[in-house]
Amino acid sequence: ISMVAVAAALVIATKELILCFMGGVLKGSTRPFEVGDRIEIGDLRGDVVDTNMFTTTLHEIGPGRRIHQYTGRIIEVPNSLFLSTPVINETSRQKYVLHTFTVPMDMEQDWRQASQRLLDSANRVSRDYLGDATKSLSSMAKKRGVDIPKAEPRVAWHFPEAGKVDLVVRMPVPSFSKGRVEQDVLRDFFGKSPK
Repeated sequence: ISMVAVAAALVIATKELILCFMGGVLKGSTRPFEVGDRIEIGDLRGDVVDTNMFTTTLHEIGPGRRIHQYTGRIIEVPNSLFLSTPVINETSRQKYVLHTFTVPMDMEQDWRQASQRLLDSANRVSRDYLGDATKSLSSMAKKRGVDIPKAEPRVAWHFPEAGKVDLVVRMPVPSFSKGRVEQDVLRDFFGKSPK
């Protein structure tokens, strides 16, 4: 009985270490990301800077999902999280990706006109690389056997609650320039907005 108690105590004491090791094995065998990729796991988001059998080190990006700036913090993620939490890899090995962001408005504002101005801004910002982006996204779609996504910028309307409208922009961007391109569009849009 005492041997069983000692074994049970040992398993309980090393449970997290065993889970971290198993998460490292899962991560190593499935390769959901590589060093340099931007990932999100649960509420944690950042660029992978190091990985081993027990932990993964991230340079935090944020705050939140919609910001693409370094916070200056380093996060050590225990690999046990990979056993129970989905990993989102934001990095694409393609030259261009589709990126979405939202501009919230009140229904009292002229949101239909703002929607057109926002689309014009997205078109202006992406015009220099739109042809290349279209070719890149078409090539990716053919390789993966999926429908070819339209590369041209779009603005969709979403009504999250009464009296509110979200203008949702979807546009192609260079893979590692999501934040910069989004800010370029917003600066162009708000620079043209009436006082």
